[in-house]
Amino acid sequence: MQTLTDIAQFPEAKKDRRSARLLNKPLLMVIGAQFFSALADNAIFFALLEFLPTKGYSSYSTYLLQGSFVFFYILLAPLVGYFADSRSKGAVLFRGNALKIAGVLLLFLNINPFLCYALVGMGAAIYSPAKFGILSELVKSELLVKANALIEGSTILAILLGAYLGGTITTSLGITVAIIATALFYGAALISNLFIPKLSPMITEKRTIGSLLPEFIHTLKALFASPYARFAILGTSLFWGAATTLRLLLNDWVRDHLGKGIDTVALFNIIVSVGIVIGAFLASFLITIKTLRRALWAGVAMGIITAIFSFQSHLFTIYLLLVLVGIFGGLYVIPLNALLQKSGQDLHGVGQAVAVQNFAENSVTLCMMGIFAFFSYLDLSATLLMIGFGGLFCLSMAALSWEARRQKLF
Repeated sequence: MQTLTDIAQFPEAKKDRRSARLLNKPLLMVIGAQFFSALADNAIFFALLEFLPTKGYSSYSTYLLQGSFVFFYILLAPLVGYFADSRSKGAVLFRGNALKIAGVLLLFLNINPFLCYALVGMGAAIYSPAKFGILSELVKSELLVKANALIEGSTILAILLGAYLGGTITTSLGITVAIIATALFYGAALISNLFIPKLSPMITEKRTIGSLLPEFIHTLKALFASPYARFAILGTSLFWGAATTLRLLLNDWVRDHLGKGIDTVALFNIIVSVGIVIGAFLASFLITIKTLRRALWAGVAMGIITAIFSFQSHLFTIYLLLVLVGIFGGLYVIPLNALLQKSGQDLHGVGQAVAVQNFAENSVTLCMMGIFAFFSYLDLSATLLMIGFGGLFCLSMAALSWEARRQKLF
C-alpha cells in the first residue's frame, strides 16, 4: 500500500548529495520546514491554553495537556532513532509533520483535545531525531556547525514568533482562527518537506522492537553508571522539566494575579526565551566544564528569582525578573548540555546519549506535570504554586550539588 510519502514526488538524489555550499536548496527546505513546524508547535500550544477553558476544563487540565504531548516522546524513545536512520530522512520529516497537522485538524471534529495534542506529540517525537540527522547528509562536514546554527536560529525565531502569533491571534481573532493558522503553518512545513531530496537510509539492517529496547536500556544503564553523564542528564532533565512547568504556571499566574489573558502569557514566555538566548551566549564565556559549579549557582538563582517574581505586580519589575530567570536558565543548562555531549561521545556516541537525554527530560517533565496538576486540583493559588516551584528547584540544585560533591566531579 502506498503511503503519503510514497505518493509525494521527492526529487531524485544524486550519488553525492552533500554540498560544499552552505545555503543549498535542500538545506534551505529543511530550514523552512523546521521554521514552520516549530512556529506551529508554539502557536497551537497557546491556542489550546485558551481553548480548554471554553470547553469547561479545569485549570489543572493544562498540565494534563502538556503531559499528553510528552507521552509519546517517552514511549517511542527507544525506537525513533532507528526509525529516522532506516528511512529517507526527508520522508521521516514529512510523516512527523503529517501527524502534527492531523492532530490539529481533528480538533474540528470535536475529538478530545488531549488525544489531538498527543498525536501532535507523536509527530514531534518522530520528527526530532531526523531534524539534525539529515544535516550531515546535505552539507560537507566542515559546514555542519554553521548548518546546525541555522537550524537553531530558525527554531528560536519560530518559538518567539509562534508564541506571539498564538497569543495575539487567539485574543484578537478567536481560537478557531488560531487553530486554522496553525494548520496552515504545518501545511507550509509539509510543502517544504516535498522539496527535500530522497536520501538513502543510513541503516539498511532490519531491526525489531525486541532488539532495539534492550539496546536502549543498555545505553541508559551505561550512561547512568557514569557519574558525569548521570549528573548532566539529571541536571538538563530538571531544567527542561522546570521550563515546561514554568510556562504553565505563568498561564495560571497571569490570569489569577494580574487578571490578563493569553496574549500576556505569550509575551511573558517570549521574554523568558530571550533571556535564555542571552544566558546561552554568556555561558560560552563564563562557564566551562571545569568551572561547572557556577552553573549550579545559576540554577539556584533561577529558583530564587522565580519565587520573588510571584509577588510582583509592576510590569517593569516583572519583565526584568523574567529576563533574569531566562539568563540564569541559559547559564545553567548550556554547560550541562556540553558535559552530556562529551560524556556520550566517550561512552556510547552522541546520538544514543541524546536519545537517553530526551527520554529522561520528558520523563521528568511528565512527573512535574503530574505533581503540579495535583496541586492545581487542590485549588492552591498560582502565587503559592510559583513559590513552591522556586523552592523545589532550589532544593533540586542542592541535591545536584551534593551529588557532585559526593562523586568529586569538580
